[in-house]
Amino acid sequence: MRCRSVSLSCKGKINHLIRLPKKKKDSAIVADAHLSKGERKSLRKTYRKELVKRTLVIKIAAAWVITVPCAAVMSAFLFYTIKGFMLS
Repeated sequence: MRCRSVSLSCKGKINHLIRLPKKKKDSAIVADAHLSKGERKSLRKTYRKELVKRTLVIKIAAAWVITVPCAAVMSAFLFYTIKGFMLS
């Protein structure tokens, strides 16, 4: 369930529904929301996933996995090239 195409005001309403009070004295608000406990739990799970952009985290991790070994290989190549010129 993605919330990208939902407007900002609709996201605010969803956020309000997720954070409904759980006390019995405020049960009128819960009855007015027409959401079951499972539906609220699903919305809360989706909302948390939207807080952390997983694709961005994957891109950052991939950049580290690719960049660090490449830099090590290039620096080793440069080191041994310079060392070879110094010895000859």
